[in-house]
Amino acid sequence: MRTSTYCFFLLLLLSTALFSCEEDIFKPSEQNPAPFLKQVEIANVKTLWKGNDLVVPQGLYIEGVVISTPELDALNQIHVQDKAGSGIVIQHSASQPLPLHTKLRIDLSGKKISQHHEGFYVEGVTALEALGTEVPAAIVATAASANEKISLWHSSLVTIKNVTIKKLSQDAQASVYSLTDATGTLKAYIADASGEALPAKANFVTGYLSVRGGNEVFLNLRSLADIEAVKPPEYKLFSEDFEKGVFNQVANFNEELGSGSWHFNQAFAAQGANDLKNGARSARISGKENDPANEGYVSPNFDYRGLRSVSFFLGGALWGEGGYLEDLRKVDVFISKDKGQTWMKIGDATVARGEFKKFELPVEADEEELVRVKIQNASIKSTATGNRIRINIDDITCSAISKE
Repeated sequence: MRTSTYCFFLLLLLSTALFSCEEDIFKPSEQNPAPFLKQVEIANVKTLWKGNDLVVPQGLYIEGVVISTPELDALNQIHVQDKAGSGIVIQHSASQPLPLHTKLRIDLSGKKISQHHEGFYVEGVTALEALGTEVPAAIVATAASANEKISLWHSSLVTIKNVTIKKLSQDAQASVYSLTDATGTLKAYIADASGEALPAKANFVTGYLSVRGGNEVFLNLRSLADIEAVKPPEYKLFSEDFEKGVFNQVANFNEELGSGSWHFNQAFAAQGANDLKNGARSARISGKENDPANEGYVSPNFDYRGLRSVSFFLGGALWGEGGYLEDLRKVDVFISKDKGQTWMKIGDATVARGEFKKFELPVEADEEELVRVKIQNASIKSTATGNRIRINIDDITCSAISKE
């Protein structure tokens, strides 16, 4: 009999202890008098929900900062985030919208908690006490983790870095964009009150997560201030006028010019009376047909970062060439993205003998791409000399971010 009574009291003591541990964070605090008896974190409030709508015990309150705007949600609905980074949706009875970054103390006593589309909602809140303003910290995430952790991060501020932005759709109230980073794509939702389009690229984008349309995760952008656009690169003009070149009888050689080291193949800086030029010198190019090692061209021994365009003057040199006076003079323009190992033709240009004309060809390389240029004589071969008809090239100008 004594043993049975002892076991009964021991079990009662253990069950009471376990119950006390489980509910400890929700017990009223002696240091906090009514009406706010016990502050709890939003994450702990969520643990009260066990799969069905439930009523919050008496004497509990949370503190959090408004991270949503009425343009993106109903007037009586706000997303609130606490210091721990956890968020929840508060459906309240305030007659005026609550400004962004307002810090609130919210009495949850007896209020109903429900869950919809991964988010937790507290309904019928009437006691909201403003405590000033505060800018909450955002969770640094990726597009992939934002999609994967929506149940944890719903109604929390999230920052996605290094994104490409593309507009998907628009209606009278808002626009939908895709945000793509190295890990994947996340949709974004922004009110169109400003009328401004989002930048194509951003260093970071910040907003609060929610689910729209039933099952799609969205990053809700409150304003353009949530976006730090990538600053457009500054393009410069890099020119070579061949004025520092020296007449050279060697067929293939490198020479240090005003813009750097250049390679001359069956070419050199010329200043003859029959050479067409701006200033004292231009490049004179001949070259041999169907002989890759002795094709006539000029090319820098360096690259241009983000090459946008290349321009140059082409002249039909006035040398006799043993006839061929009526034949057009022609060049092909090539670019290389592997420091001259392989080349791709991007265009050509033609002039008549004695004509000196400027040409420009677009390249539009990516901002980080390194591109090299080659201008090659593509004129017909003179049977008198065995070489291609001579041409002049001057003032090669490349629009790029840098020269490397």
